[in-house]
Amino acid sequence: MAVYHGNNVNLDYGDLELTEELEDALSALDDSCRGGSGGTYDIYETDEDGADWEAVPCDGPYDTLYFIEGDWTEQLPDEDEDEEEDESDE
Repeated sequence: MAVYHGNNVNLDYGDLELTEELEDALSALDDSCRGGSGGTYDIYETDEDGADWEAVPCDGPYDTLYFIEGDWTEQLPDEDEDEEEDESDE
C-alpha cells in the first residue's frame, strides 16, 4: 500500500506509479481538503470519460471525486450536461 501523507488527508494510491502528474493531483486534492475533517481517500485510475483518476473516501459521508483537466470535481462532464437538460425541461 502506497500512501501520500498530506497535511490534511491521507491518499492511498495503491499500486499506481507515483508520477509527477499524479503527485501534483494528490497535492491539489490534499490542499482542497484544508479545513475538513481529515480522513483517507483511495485513489484509482478510472474508466470514466474525461477523468484521469477518482478519489473514493474511506471514512465519512463524502462524495467520490474525479480528476479532470487539472481539477478535482464531484461531477463528470456528462453528468453536468444531464443536469442542464433536466433544468431546461422544467
